[in-house]
Amino acid sequence: MKRLHILLAAALGAGSVSAQTEREPSDIELKSAYCTKVLLAFTKPLPFIEGMSAEAIERVKKLRATRLDNLNRLQSYLLPKLDKLNTTALAAATKRAELDISASGNAAVACMEDCATRFNPAEQGARFNACVSTCSGSDAADARLKTCDKVDWLPF
Repeated sequence: MKRLHILLAAALGAGSVSAQTEREPSDIELKSAYCTKVLLAFTKPLPFIEGMSAEAIERVKKLRATRLDNLNRLQSYLLPKLDKLNTTALAAATKRAELDISASGNAAVACMEDCATRFNPAEQGARFNACVSTCSGSDAADARLKTCDKVDWLPF
């Protein structure tokens, strides 16, 4: 996992490899670069897992395992092609992922803060959760991020 991240960062920072061998990435290759960045961010260990119930911890572990598997598939697909692709286009895709991750996080915090001013989470947990579910994950950035939940668009 770290190998692709290092190679992708090196390739994206190095500019073009060669005008003769470089080609524009396909939509699938661009989406692979985008989703690689997303899944790298979303597979980091969670520091707050200690206070969660055993059931919630199990769900998080299964989700992380699925994301790691998807990340591995993306890396297997994209890594062999990196030296032949326009790195400027791949850099734009990974930058879009960074911006979407940031926007999604900011929207989630704003949503939770807004709901917390209306419903005390400790006393009105169900109402607070219902409020959060109506406003979080509903913007364009979240929609793009969710396309990385499944990688069934990969050719293998």
